[in-house]
Amino acid sequence: ILVEGSDKAGKSWSLAQLSASPKVGRTVVLVLGEDEARWDEYGLLPGVRFEIAEHNGTWASIIGAVEDAKEEAARARDAGEPPFVLGIDTMTAVWEGLKDWASLRARGSKKNRALLAADRDAEIDVTSNYWNDARGRHRALMRHLLTFPGIVVLIARGSEVTLFQNGQPVAGRKTWSVEGEKNLPFDVSVHVRLSRESRPLLVSASGVHCQIRPGIDPPQRLPDDW
Repeated sequence: ILVEGSDKAGKSWSLAQLSASPKVGRTVVLVLGEDEARWDEYGLLPGVRFEIAEHNGTWASIIGAVEDAKEEAARARDAGEPPFVLGIDTMTAVWEGLKDWASLRARGSKKNRALLAADRDAEIDVTSNYWNDARGRHRALMRHLLTFPGIVVLIARGSEVTLFQNGQPVAGRKTWSVEGEKNLPFDVSVHVRLSRESRPLLVSASGVHCQIRPGIDPPQRLPDDW
């Protein structure tokens, strides 16, 4: 489930509230790029029972936390317990970190070190081999999430941006953008959008339980207790 939207729209709050539901079991949240103190505050919400996953910020540590959660989720499923929930807050931070990793690797190449030695403000081209490695890491994470034996909730930032066509901005035209790796909305089963000004929207959903016909049905407005 992808939950995205504007700032202070209640994305993380909704994940915290989910942990209070009797329909779910243990809930573990992997906090990346967000203030963990805010999650301490969410712990004051009535009935919530989430845990914060431990990691040190390295990619190996992040993947390790996901693998640990996956193992526990399989155990809960096999024991007939309510589904384990893994939340990641945020996937925006995951992709930003991978972009930084690609940029740092590019700056460390022999050619680019020479450029920077001559001009520390030189523009560095992050070539496709570095981007492919970053996308490979993201894909490896998504393989774990797509085969997770429970519920996965992915938090991401979203906002209106200027529409570009053929590399040029289109005057007066806006479009909505999810801040993350470009394939993220394709991978998820359910896409929910939150806003401070409008009702929550079910943008898309796969499967037969909540059908939105592409190009025919508009996004569905959700009830208060969604």
